[in-house]
Amino acid sequence: EKDTKYFSPVDPEQIIELFKAKEFSLHSVVKQLKSLYRPSKTDSRVSVYEGKMGYRKIFTDFLNNTKEIYVLGVPREIPNIIGENWSRQWHKERVKKKIWFYHLLNENFRMDRIKMLRGFPYTTVKFLPNYNSPNATFIYDKGVVLAFLKPFILVNIVNDDLAKSFKQYFQMLQKVAHDKAPQEMSSQY
Repeated sequence: EKDTKYFSPVDPEQIIELFKAKEFSLHSVVKQLKSLYRPSKTDSRVSVYEGKMGYRKIFTDFLNNTKEIYVLGVPREIPNIIGENWSRQWHKERVKKKIWFYHLLNENFRMDRIKMLRGFPYTTVKFLPNYNSPNATFIYDKGVVLAFLKPFILVNIVNDDLAKSFKQYFQMLQKVAHDKAPQEMSSQY
Protein backbone atom coordinates (compact mmCIF):
# COMPACT_ATOMS: atom_id res chain seq x y z
CA GLU A 1 0.00 0.00 0.00
CA LYS A 2 2.92 2.40 0.51
CA ASP A 3 3.84 2.40 -3.18
CA THR A 4 0.28 2.59 -4.41
CA LYS A 5 -1.03 5.92 -5.66
CA TYR A 6 -4.71 6.70 -5.57
CA PHE A 7 -6.39 9.11 -7.97
CA SER A 8 -9.80 10.62 -7.91
CA PRO A 9 -11.53 12.66 -10.60
CA VAL A 10 -11.47 16.49 -10.31
CA ASP A 11 -13.10 19.28 -12.20
CA PRO A 12 -11.41 19.66 -15.66
CA GLU A 13 -11.19 23.44 -15.03
CA GLN A 14 -8.32 22.57 -12.65
CA ILE A 15 -6.13 22.00 -15.75
CA ILE A 16 -6.56 25.64 -16.75
CA GLU A 17 -5.63 26.79 -13.24
CA LEU A 18 -2.51 24.61 -13.36
CA PHE A 19 -1.44 26.16 -16.70
CA LYS A 20 -2.08 29.69 -15.39
CA ALA A 21 0.22 29.04 -12.45
CA LYS A 22 2.95 27.72 -14.78
CA GLU A 23 2.44 30.68 -17.13
CA PHE A 24 2.93 33.10 -14.23
CA SER A 25 6.21 31.48 -13.25
CA LEU A 26 7.29 31.41 -16.91
CA HIS A 27 6.66 35.17 -17.18
CA SER A 28 8.94 35.84 -14.24
CA VAL A 29 11.70 33.73 -15.85
CA VAL A 30 11.30 35.58 -19.17
CA LYS A 31 11.45 38.92 -17.33
CA GLN A 32 14.75 37.88 -15.72
CA LEU A 33 16.14 36.69 -19.07
CA LYS A 34 15.20 39.99 -20.73
CA SER A 35 17.13 41.92 -18.09
CA LEU A 36 20.23 39.88 -19.01
CA TYR A 37 19.75 40.03 -22.79
CA ARG A 38 22.04 42.37 -24.69
CA PRO A 39 21.48 42.45 -28.45
CA SER A 40 24.59 42.26 -30.60
CA LYS A 41 26.01 45.68 -31.37
CA THR A 42 27.40 44.60 -34.70
CA ASP A 43 24.94 43.69 -37.35
CA SER A 44 26.79 41.46 -39.81
CA ARG A 45 25.57 40.53 -43.24
CA VAL A 46 27.21 39.19 -46.40
CA SER A 47 25.85 39.67 -49.93
CA VAL A 48 27.29 38.60 -53.27
CA TYR A 49 26.69 40.57 -56.48
CA GLU A 50 27.64 39.68 -60.05
CA GLY A 51 28.75 41.73 -63.02
CA LYS A 52 28.29 45.31 -64.05
CA MET A 53 24.79 45.63 -62.61
CA GLY A 54 25.95 44.30 -59.22
CA TYR A 55 28.77 46.84 -59.17
CA ARG A 56 26.37 49.65 -60.06
CA LYS A 57 23.90 48.53 -57.35
CA ILE A 58 26.56 48.66 -54.64
CA PHE A 59 27.86 52.03 -55.79
CA THR A 60 24.36 53.49 -55.99
CA ASP A 61 23.85 52.31 -52.40
CA PHE A 62 27.08 54.10 -51.44
CA LEU A 63 25.52 57.39 -52.57
CA ASN A 64 22.73 56.98 -50.03
CA ASN A 65 24.47 55.23 -47.14
CA THR A 66 28.01 56.45 -46.62
CA LYS A 67 30.06 59.59 -46.06
CA GLU A 68 33.50 58.23 -47.04
CA ILE A 69 34.78 55.54 -49.40
CA TYR A 70 38.30 54.14 -49.43
CA VAL A 71 39.53 51.99 -52.30
CA LEU A 72 42.62 49.86 -52.37
CA GLY A 73 43.70 48.78 -55.84
CA VAL A 74 41.51 49.13 -58.89
CA PRO A 75 42.27 47.05 -61.97
CA ARG A 76 42.63 49.28 -65.03
CA GLU A 77 39.83 47.34 -66.81
CA ILE A 78 37.07 48.21 -64.31
CA PRO A 79 36.11 51.61 -65.80
CA ASN A 80 35.60 49.96 -69.21
CA ILE A 81 33.49 47.18 -67.69
CA ILE A 82 31.16 49.39 -65.64
CA GLY A 83 30.97 52.12 -68.30
CA GLU A 84 32.97 55.34 -68.51
CA ASN A 85 29.87 57.57 -68.71
CA TRP A 86 28.14 55.82 -65.82
CA SER A 87 31.28 56.17 -63.70
CA ARG A 88 31.63 59.88 -64.48
CA GLN A 89 27.94 60.50 -63.59
CA TRP A 90 28.32 58.51 -60.38
CA HIS A 91 31.30 60.65 -59.34
CA LYS A 92 29.32 63.83 -60.05
CA GLU A 93 26.51 62.57 -57.79
CA ARG A 94 29.06 61.64 -55.12
CA VAL A 95 30.54 65.15 -55.21
CA LYS A 96 27.06 66.74 -54.94
CA LYS A 97 26.54 64.69 -51.77
CA LYS A 98 30.03 65.63 -50.52
CA ILE A 99 31.11 62.01 -50.16
CA TRP A 100 34.89 61.69 -49.87
CA PHE A 101 36.60 59.05 -52.02
CA TYR A 102 40.17 58.12 -51.08
CA HIS A 103 42.06 56.09 -53.70
CA LEU A 104 45.17 53.94 -53.45
CA LEU A 105 45.32 52.90 -57.07
CA ASN A 106 47.28 50.31 -58.97
CA GLU A 107 50.46 51.69 -60.49
CA ASN A 108 49.28 50.81 -63.99
CA PHE A 109 45.96 52.67 -63.72
CA ARG A 110 45.12 54.68 -66.85
CA MET A 111 46.38 58.29 -66.88
CA ASP A 112 43.16 59.66 -68.40
CA ARG A 113 41.21 58.17 -65.48
CA ILE A 114 43.74 59.50 -62.96
CA LYS A 115 43.33 63.02 -64.38
CA MET A 116 39.55 62.66 -64.32
CA LEU A 117 39.56 61.56 -60.66
CA ARG A 118 41.91 64.37 -59.65
CA GLY A 119 39.48 66.83 -61.25
CA PHE A 120 36.76 65.99 -58.74
CA PRO A 121 36.49 67.64 -55.33
CA TYR A 122 36.27 65.36 -52.29
CA THR A 123 38.78 63.01 -53.93
CA THR A 124 42.34 61.94 -53.18
CA VAL A 125 44.48 59.79 -55.46
CA LYS A 126 47.66 58.02 -54.41
CA PHE A 127 49.66 55.01 -55.59
CA LEU A 128 51.32 52.16 -53.75
CA PRO A 129 54.80 51.31 -54.97
CA ASN A 130 54.99 48.08 -56.99
CA TYR A 131 51.29 47.41 -56.52
CA ASN A 132 49.02 46.08 -59.28
CA SER A 133 46.19 44.07 -57.79
CA PRO A 134 43.77 42.16 -60.02
CA ASN A 135 41.07 42.95 -57.42
CA ALA A 136 39.80 45.96 -55.50
CA THR A 137 38.79 46.51 -51.89
CA PHE A 138 36.24 49.23 -51.13
CA ILE A 139 35.85 50.33 -47.51
CA TYR A 140 32.80 52.35 -46.50
CA ASP A 141 31.09 53.46 -43.29
CA LYS A 142 29.31 50.17 -42.64
CA GLY A 143 31.52 47.52 -44.21
CA VAL A 144 33.87 46.30 -46.93
CA VAL A 145 33.30 45.29 -50.55
CA LEU A 146 35.75 42.86 -52.15
CA ALA A 147 35.63 43.15 -55.94
CA PHE A 148 37.08 40.33 -58.03
CA LEU A 149 37.59 40.83 -61.75
CA LYS A 150 37.65 37.23 -62.98
CA PRO A 151 34.87 36.30 -62.54
CA PHE A 152 33.45 39.79 -61.97
CA ILE A 153 31.80 39.38 -58.57
CA LEU A 154 31.55 41.62 -55.52
CA VAL A 155 31.26 40.44 -51.94
CA ASN A 156 29.70 43.04 -49.63
CA ILE A 157 30.40 42.42 -45.95
CA VAL A 158 28.39 44.70 -43.67
CA ASN A 159 30.13 44.88 -40.29
CA ASP A 160 31.15 48.03 -38.40
CA ASP A 161 34.22 46.47 -36.76
CA LEU A 162 35.48 45.15 -40.10
CA ALA A 163 35.02 48.59 -41.68
CA LYS A 164 37.00 50.23 -38.86
CA SER A 165 39.89 47.78 -39.05
CA PHE A 166 40.13 48.00 -42.88
CA LYS A 167 40.05 51.80 -42.65
CA GLN A 168 43.01 51.69 -40.24
CA TYR A 169 44.83 49.36 -42.63
CA PHE A 170 44.13 51.76 -45.51
CA GLN A 171 45.41 54.74 -43.52
CA MET A 172 48.59 52.88 -42.67
CA LEU A 173 49.18 52.09 -46.37
CA GLN A 174 48.38 55.67 -47.33
CA LYS A 175 51.46 56.81 -45.40
CA VAL A 176 53.79 54.91 -47.76
CA ALA A 177 51.85 55.73 -50.93
CA HIS A 178 53.08 58.11 -53.63
CA ASP A 179 51.18 61.16 -54.83
CA LYS A 180 52.23 60.52 -58.42
CA ALA A 181 51.78 57.50 -60.63
CA PRO A 182 55.00 55.83 -61.79
CA GLN A 183 54.32 56.98 -65.37
CA GLU A 184 54.19 60.61 -64.11
CA MET A 185 57.48 60.27 -62.24
CA SER A 186 59.33 58.71 -65.19
CA SER A 187 58.15 61.44 -67.57
CA GLN A 188 59.82 64.13 -65.43
CA TYR A 189 63.30 62.90 -66.29
